Amino acid sequence: MENNNLKENIRKKVQEKIAVSNIREEFDMKSKKNNKKVIYTISSICALFVLCIGIAVNMKLQENNNNNIQIATKNDNNKYAENLESDINEEKEDSIIFNSGTIKSSADIDGKFEEIDLKQEFRFIDKIDIPDNLKLVRQGKMFVKPNAKSVEYSKLRQYVLMYYEETDKDPSFIEITFTTEDKILGCMLPNEADMKSSIINGKEVKLFKGDYLSDRSKIVGNAFFEISGYKFFVEAHKTDENEFLNTVKSILNLSIVNNKSDKDTGVQEQSNEILNKNYPDYYAGRYVDNNGNNVVLLCEDSKTNRKDICNLLGITESKTIFKTAKYSYNYLTSLQSKISQKMINKEFTFVITSSLMEDSNNIKVSITSNNEGDLNKVKALDTIGGAIEFDYNTNVIEQKDLLVETE
Repeated sequence: MENNNLKENIRKKVQEKIAVSNIREEFDMKSKKNNKKVIYTISSICALFVLCIGIAVNMKLQENNNNNIQIATKNDNNKYAENLESDINEEKEDSIIFNSGTIKSSADIDGKFEEIDLKQEFRFIDKIDIPDNLKLVRQGKMFVKPNAKSVEYSKLRQYVLMYYEETDKDPSFIEITFTTEDKILGCMLPNEADMKSSIINGKEVKLFKGDYLSDRSKIVGNAFFEISGYKFFVEAHKTDENEFLNTVKSILNLSIVNNKSDKDTGVQEQSNEILNKNYPDYYAGRYVDNNGNNVVLLCEDSKTNRKDICNLLGITESKTIFKTAKYSYNYLTSLQSKISQKMINKEFTFVITSSLMEDSNNIKVSITSNNEGDLNKVKALDTIGGAIEFDYNTNVIEQKDLLVETE
């Protein structure tokens, strides 16, 4: 409808140009006639007759010239309108090309996920076209170590949105990850030269699609693109192809602006953490809940521990929510480092990702093998027991890893 209205406006503008052109031609003709001084003397009827014939012939020639000008003007303007409409159609037309196969998270992420309401920073999130059966179940920021010597996950790396179907068995989902960094951590990207590009809303997009075996009407898909300085990775599982494309298109049509700038709102509070490499054993971690409240986890909850840890973290005790947890932050970071090192050494080739989840007080490990022997190799690093949560994933394809960062 928008394209038709645009075409109609173009036609109206062309007609206006034609009308103005005709008026100008007529005005020029009259001006030329008025400026000419025809001086003659009526000496005889013959002379008058000859003169009238001459005037009539001259007017006829001018009329023919005027008609020719109008026809030429109309033809030129019609041709202009057709060309312009053709250009508009070409600009608005999307070129959808899917690469075969799908890309799945498959590079080690040595990081910390902090759950937080991203809508406070990015208003565009509310305008993303998400399938009706999916709900935003988790959102937050991924932090990594700023350098090889650091033990703290203090550098903001990327943002994550997780939309899932409310079912316990093989849910449909769409996950959206975006960052201002040069890479999306946690996914493996094939060689750029081997990837075909789609054009959506005038922007280049890399699309991937694979069949969902249990339901051929559904797909698993991925999209890579860059907009407003942000790199996006959209991952869909068990979704309708059109719904997946609508989600991608909706993001491409939005203005991606961070209302608070790309800095963690709690950076000032985390500055004390960077200076303190060893936390007390009663400290189990910290995160920000959906309401923006600081939540501190304690293995031993007491008035003294609350006061001391708030002073250490640089936050206000009266504005902090305290919860008890089993594993200390020191233990989880040590366990995470051990798993990451095994992945770097290619000892855990079946492990896709490993992430420290402060909100759930554990390590989440995504794997491609359900072999008991493989699982026991990972569990052996957990000397306390129960600190590792396994996520079995079978949708990974082997691709050249361009995104692993080694320290």
